[in-house]
Amino acid sequence: MLVRQAVKVGGIHGLALTKLDVLDGMARLKICTAYRHFGQTLHHLPAAIGAFGVAVSNNFLWNRVWTFDARAGHAGFQAARFLCVSLVGLAFNLVILELLVSAAGVVEVPAQAIAVALSMPVNFVGNKLWTFGRP
Repeated sequence: MLVRQAVKVGGIHGLALTKLDVLDGMARLKICTAYRHFGQTLHHLPAAIGAFGVAVSNNFLWNRVWTFDARAGHAGFQAARFLCVSLVGLAFNLVILELLVSAAGVVEVPAQAIAVALSMPVNFVGNKLWTFGRP
């Protein structure tokens, strides 16, 4: 009932559920927490920026085609606006991440998960109203 109402109110077209209990049989779950380049460990902020760079083009295509169904608009114009919104979201994410890690002492991976969760609404609303909004 709650999910059905969220779909109706939020205008969600689909819902993806991940079944994580298949991982419970693994003795050890390896998760990337940093990058090594020529023997040096990359700090969590540049790692987050690198992840942002890889994800932004994929996100633009899926948001344009599926989430907002905005294929009628000019792709270059939308891409420029999408990048601006994404950069604002990234800045918000990095501020939250750094505050959680440096000031609150939260470990990097949970801190990044929290920062992502808090910055998602910034990106969604910005793209809905400005990038792909109907004039």
